[in-house]
Formats: sequence, C-alpha cells, structure tokens
Amino acid sequence: MEIRVAELLASRLCHELVGPAGAVANGVEFLGELVPGEPNDDAMALVSKSADQIVSRLKFFRLAYGSAGRGSDDVPELRSVTHAFVESGNTRLDWPLPPIVPDLGDGCGKLVLNMVILAHEALIRGGTLSVSVDDDMLTVTSTGDDAMLPGEVVAALQGTAQTGMLTARAVQGEWTRLMSEQAGYSLELTIETGKVSLIARAGG
Repeated sequence: MEIRVAELLASRLCHELVGPAGAVANGVEFLGELVPGEPNDDAMALVSKSADQIVSRLKFFRLAYGSAGRGSDDVPELRSVTHAFVESGNTRLDWPLPPIVPDLGDGCGKLVLNMVILAHEALIRGGTLSVSVDDDMLTVTSTGDDAMLPGEVVAALQGTAQTGMLTARAVQGEWTRLMSEQAGYSLELTIETGKVSLIARAGG
C-alpha cells in the first residue's frame, strides 16, 4: 500500500507541473521562431508567468510532500507558500495571522498544506480558501460556487476507500489522512452547499 501511495503521489506531482512546464516550452519555442527585432512581449510574459508557477508549486509541494516540511512550523512561511500556490488562479486566500503566532507541533505544517491541497481542489469554480491555525486545531475551509470533493476523495480521506481502488485523484485524501494520524490529529470533514470544511483536532 505504501508503494502504491508513493507512485500515485509522484503521478500527481508530475500532473501539477506538466502544465506550466509545457507552457514554458511553448513560449521558448515561439521566441525561437520570431524574426529578429519582432515584438516578443506576449511570449516573454507567458514564459515568465509559467516559470513563476513552477517555482511556487515546487516550493509548496516540497514542504507538503517532502522531508523538508516535517519540521516546518513557521506559520508565516506556510502562509507565504500557500498564497503563491493558491492565488495563481481564481481563488483568494484568507489566512490572517494572529498577534501571537501559535507554535505548531511536529508534522502540523505538512498537515495544514495537505489540507489546503484538498480544499483548493474543492473550489471547482474558484472562491475563497480560509485557513485558521491554533495550538490544538487546524481549520481549512473552501467557500465558492459548487464547492465539493469527489466521492472517491472523500472515501480515501475517511479511510473507507476499497483496497486497491486508490487513484491518482483520490490519493490526496489518503495521504492527508495518514498525515493527520502521524501528527496525532483527528480529521473531520463537513460538506454543505457551496462550502467544504476540513478540521484537524489535536489528540485524535
């Protein structure tokens, strides 16, 4: 099962990066076809934007999936990489920093970022992604038109997915559940019309 999860996460990561990487390649190809002296503002803008997307996604996934995120408890840094990851599209991040920033336990930073990935996926048509963290509870909420999570993702998140039926689409739910268990949190999911909430409580 562990190998299967690793394989699916690798597939998912490649899927997240192939779009902007392809756009960079297309922009470079277009630049190569231009006549010397011909305006190239559009191509340069495409390459620059796509390169920025690759960098922001790599920074985010490095903390969410890699060992670099295991000891990450710097809330402002987590907020910064989340902002770059989320707001590249039509989603707005609402993550106010409290006057006293809470101390996150080991593994909590990774858990928050993986909850963010699920919440971001729920915003099919965009909307607002809200994050709140304190010493014993992590909350990530998606609010927007038609906000929802596919049934297979919900099943994986709740640990009810059938053995051998895990897919690249659903693996994020499985991985987030494993992260919550490892960090000592219980994970709750509520789905309402236009709203999906993930709550992780310490001591679960």
